Amino acid sequence: MQLYFCFKKLLLLHMTTTLQHSNKVSNQESQRQVDFVLELPNEIVPLIMKHFETIELLNLLTVSKQWKDQLVACKSLWFNIVFHGHTPEWNETSIIFNKMRDSIPFIDIAVQLKLVGLSSSEDMTTTIPLLLKPLVCGAYVQLEYLELCGCFIGEQPIDLDKAVDAVSNTLRYLKIMSIFPKPTTLYFENILASCQLLEGFWFDSSVILFPRRHHPTATETVTTAGDIPPPSRIASTLKQLIINVDPIHNEHVERIINLCPNLQRIYMNVIDSHTAVDIILRYYDEYQLEYLNINMYLCLLTNPPCSTWSPFEYIQKNENKNTKSNKQQQSKEGGVGNMSGLRYLALRGFDETTLASLLHRHANTLEELYVYYNNTRSPSHRSSNNIPTTQNVNNDGLLSELRVLSISSSHDPTFMLATLLTRVSPKTLQTLQIGSCNLSNNPNVLSSIKALHSLKCLHLHHSIYAHHGDIMDLLHHFATKSEEYHHHTATTSSDDDDQEQRQQLRSLLLSSTYFQIINDAILQELGKIQTLEEIAIHDAIKVTDQGMDSFCVTLQHYNKHLRSLTLNHVPAAKSTTLRHLLSIPTLETIILRNVNSNIKLQDFPGFIEQGIQIEIYHTSP
Repeated sequence: MQLYFCFKKLLLLHMTTTLQHSNKVSNQESQRQVDFVLELPNEIVPLIMKHFETIELLNLLTVSKQWKDQLVACKSLWFNIVFHGHTPEWNETSIIFNKMRDSIPFIDIAVQLKLVGLSSSEDMTTTIPLLLKPLVCGAYVQLEYLELCGCFIGEQPIDLDKAVDAVSNTLRYLKIMSIFPKPTTLYFENILASCQLLEGFWFDSSVILFPRRHHPTATETVTTAGDIPPPSRIASTLKQLIINVDPIHNEHVERIINLCPNLQRIYMNVIDSHTAVDIILRYYDEYQLEYLNINMYLCLLTNPPCSTWSPFEYIQKNENKNTKSNKQQQSKEGGVGNMSGLRYLALRGFDETTLASLLHRHANTLEELYVYYNNTRSPSHRSSNNIPTTQNVNNDGLLSELRVLSISSSHDPTFMLATLLTRVSPKTLQTLQIGSCNLSNNPNVLSSIKALHSLKCLHLHHSIYAHHGDIMDLLHHFATKSEEYHHHTATTSSDDDDQEQRQQLRSLLLSSTYFQIINDAILQELGKIQTLEEIAIHDAIKVTDQGMDSFCVTLQHYNKHLRSLTLNHVPAAKSTTLRHLLSIPTLETIILRNVNSNIKLQDFPGFIEQGIQIEIYHTSP
């Protein structure tokens, strides 16, 4: 695989070299000197070229006639065509595509096309219909995946209902979002009925979930209940369903699951989450669901890098077996192995009874838990008895496989966090995200965090609060553990299995929007954590220029692994205070958000020369 990507870079370099020399040497001499692609065996070219994006393939078509003929002959390269309109290169790609559309046999290629993904803006009114018209005509006879997001489908709208129907015999994954003009004949039930092989469906209001019932006027004939046929039960193969529409009523939740008996991954925005979860749990077998997200749209959009579960995953038929084995291997690394059951749970707007029911039912399989707690009862009236602790359950009741725990609230969720931390396995939990929480409100919280032996990622975000001494003590704990880890690795062999069991924090996010707990001393202690690869500091307006300078000096001295540093709303982040970071050889990216307009990219010449990417986002006026 690495050889392919090295070859890919070499091909791009060759393309640039060829174009640069086209005006200086003859075509024959240029090919003789650098064009080695034509010498490759025909079966090797597709293996290398399949790693290129669509935009890169279109650019490679313009290098020479020989290259174009070679690439067009590899029809397998054109199984997947993906255009993303928000990329900076789109304007150039659109021009290239329009120039090449007459010379490339796209209609012939469309016979084998399996994936089309279009994410666009209004400046692509000519390109989008160009790819969609063959769809309506039935040219994509092997299409398995169709994604239309943010697409302007023309002044004379293409009938998407007919387009979907044209590929209904092969379509397995469908994503339709933000279509303009909005279709008026695209119905959820009709799509399920026509697409018998559909396994994944993600849509918003571009698709009509259920048509509103017509209320007859006094002059119209009233239809009796017996005249309205009940919704038919469709033998749907659908396994992944993401419905991003206005909150769904309970009666529609029942109707949806009645239409989709084989669902394994669900996202819904519902009015009553407690009742919706109860309906879902009553209908689906406890071993059937593996992903359940109720009202947590933020988790849907920003799936954390630590997550191994996606609500919408396209698996090609010839890769089903390999993908399944890879997923099982990932699960084994997290501890689950081949066990069936709910792996991913995200809830917003729930009560303790709902959560306790789910945790009790799926304690042995749950890998990722995201909860937003919005119970407004006072702490004295809150009870965690519904969520048993380690003292009153056996080992089967523990969340022994949980790798990711994220909890936040509009009110302080410390009591629930403390209870959940007593149920997780310290050797399994790797990611902990806490928001809007007073860490000093319960002494068991900080001690439980320190006891997490396998913790790799700690995010304290939003309105996090703790006493200054508690934060310093927590950071000092991780600094000490990182020093022990480095001492251990320096004195033992690299293949020592015990290294993975030692606490080695890799990612740390610290944010204090309202309470401003981040100061020079806290940054100084944070900089001593030697194992950190990613650091994000938000809302540190109390940090002085001298404190930021000292923080960077500390990082330079202690940290040899840092790859990414994000500073959001940190006025002391300047080129003069960050200069010491140039001595960290592993540093790849510095992101500065909400900075003053007088800070420019030109202020960081040394970083750019060293290949460090600098991203600057100024404060909105």
